[in-house]
Amino acid sequence: MKKLHGIGLVAVATSTLLALPVNAVEYDYGGYLSVVAGNILDGDKQNSYLNDVLEYDCPCFIADYTDVGIYEDDGVSFKPDSGYGFNGQISFTDWYSVAGQVEGKGGNDFDPVVTWLYMRFEVTNNLSIDLGRKALPLYYYSDFINVSYAYPWIRASGDIYGWPLSSYNGISASYTDDLGDGTYTVSAWYGEEEDDDNRAYNDIYWGSESFYIKWSDIVGGAFEYSYDWIVLRAVLMTSKDTEIADWGGGDKELVSDNVKQNFYGLAAIIDYNDFLFQSEYNQFDSEDFESEAYLFAAGYRIGDFTPMITYSKYSDEDPDFGKQINSTMSYTLRWDFYKQTALTLQYDVLSDDTTWYEDTDEDGNDEEYSFTGDARVIALGVDYVF
Repeated sequence: MKKLHGIGLVAVATSTLLALPVNAVEYDYGGYLSVVAGNILDGDKQNSYLNDVLEYDCPCFIADYTDVGIYEDDGVSFKPDSGYGFNGQISFTDWYSVAGQVEGKGGNDFDPVVTWLYMRFEVTNNLSIDLGRKALPLYYYSDFINVSYAYPWIRASGDIYGWPLSSYNGISASYTDDLGDGTYTVSAWYGEEEDDDNRAYNDIYWGSESFYIKWSDIVGGAFEYSYDWIVLRAVLMTSKDTEIADWGGGDKELVSDNVKQNFYGLAAIIDYNDFLFQSEYNQFDSEDFESEAYLFAAGYRIGDFTPMITYSKYSDEDPDFGKQINSTMSYTLRWDFYKQTALTLQYDVLSDDTTWYEDTDEDGNDEEYSFTGDARVIALGVDYVF
């Protein structure tokens, strides 16, 4: 389904291109490359769900929930945090353009995936309307979540940036104007997203043959204000969630049937006289599930070096399974040693306080599990943008 949306937009763009004079077309392109090596140093896998049920070699560290990038206790790995992307824009007129992006992540065997492909109409100097496939703008870094060069870490924390769907197909509008000495942007979007085999839920949580997920009637809005050294952002979104686990042999389980869910988020970014502070909070609620996540980070830029300390935490409660609670302390040192290139070293300490109940035994008792188990992991990566 995702590919059909992309093919349709390419056809529209191509026909428009052929109908316009050649000298009216302008091109722009760019991309990124991240090469990261990481290793589990030690941890605790006792009664770990990923180890005992899904048969990962834990202690484990989930670097990328969406594309299932997982460090296991089996030596140095380049896959969980490494990736690439190419993007481009074709401007046919002053008011009409087409933009697209292809990305490949190590957790997904570096297979190319279309994450953007949309048409943009510049209605006025302040107002634009986009039609097509875009990133779901739930978080501050959503539009460039995989571009590690754009933030001071190896990766944006999975405790807060960890939902199974990251793009949608639909329509959005954005209005930007001045407010006092600053600038504000109001945006809104509507659409849906569907995945016939969602690896984020299946490979990390369910372990079924395949897992279908669909978010329909997605309606969202965001407000962002920037003034000199501070950026503030608020977002809310609602959608309907349908999920089906396929256990094989025709055995399917309807996990969620068109259930309404709501997302709320806040973010504050400060960059003042080389002092950096970042905070973000989000909450996800439905009739049978609720979660919250937050992050605090502080750092100081010393020439080409930026040391950073970050604390993030995720917690949820599901009456059918129990509670997932995990938190991470991250210690990061970034070195901008060459133009558009950075070297980043990061040490993460994951504390897993999850209590899940699964696999009822013969006496009717549930087994109790943690999630990944506690883990300590170190990673070193080079990020380049062009």
